[in-house]
Amino acid sequence: MLRALSLCVKWFFGWRPDIVLVMGGFTSVAPAIVGRMMGARIYLHEANSIPGRANRLIAKWCHGIFVGFPSTESFFPGRKVTVAGTPVRSQFCEALSNSPFHRFGLVPDAPILLVMGGSQGARGINRLMLNVVPLLCEKHPDLQFVHLAGRNECESLREMYRDHCGRFYLSEFCSDTSVLVRMASAVLSRAGASSLAEYAAAGLPALLVPYPAAVDDHQKHNALIFSQDGAAMMVNEKEAIPSLIAASLEQMIYDRSVHSKMENSLKHWDPSHAAQRIADDLVEPSAESFKRGSKSRRDVRSDQNSNSEKMDARHAAIS
Repeated sequence: MLRALSLCVKWFFGWRPDIVLVMGGFTSVAPAIVGRMMGARIYLHEANSIPGRANRLIAKWCHGIFVGFPSTESFFPGRKVTVAGTPVRSQFCEALSNSPFHRFGLVPDAPILLVMGGSQGARGINRLMLNVVPLLCEKHPDLQFVHLAGRNECESLREMYRDHCGRFYLSEFCSDTSVLVRMASAVLSRAGASSLAEYAAAGLPALLVPYPAAVDDHQKHNALIFSQDGAAMMVNEKEAIPSLIAASLEQMIYDRSVHSKMENSLKHWDPSHAAQRIADDLVEPSAESFKRGSKSRRDVRSDQNSNSEKMDARHAAIS
């Protein structure tokens, strides 16, 4: 934290921001503190349904708060809160412009199950799939798999996929998950807020297995909100038996009515305009200030620099 504060002081003194937007978590504390010390307007985005401790602290200093879930407003009483959704990269909102399937050894005319455990993989999900894949492939040999397993567990999974599955792509991670999300027919995943926003943008039905050790159990609450709205299914990891998981995934992928209902429910959570909503709210105070004829701190600094240069020129002329 001391290093972070020192770096922010160095950066912000060289380039004094008028607005500081922090996207949540402990890494946001230092820029929020230094920005406030320098008189900048502070804004916070909270993506999860339950704010973490750092965000609850930062919220006390904020001029405005953006949230991804409507229910999160209640955690910030007395503050200006905007339900903006969670911004995602624009690629998640776009149709695939070409056919990337061959890059992964897959074909476009058969369903694809995407398995994601987060950037480091998920041991619980990986071990679950060792028993789920054989059940699915026995009934649906056409089903293809894309599995991002993280480090350390790829080899045991690779052997299982080779024994039971016709087409699969197994990797530790992928640098551009937007392609995989848009290729998939359904996803088995943890329930991080950013991941849920990406699935909503792509209209991808999800079976969510929340990370049980998440702070304040926020992933479970994220998943509950989506599942209660019909935008996803949810199973707690302790209750995730292979036959139940296989049956739920089979329903999502092969029952057209279930798949369509989930796609329609995901439209309620479409995040494609979230970034624009946030940007509009950020620039609105500056725009109103400009209309009233007042100058921003950057304009004042520019004027001060200009006046200083003029004075130097006069002194030079006199001498």
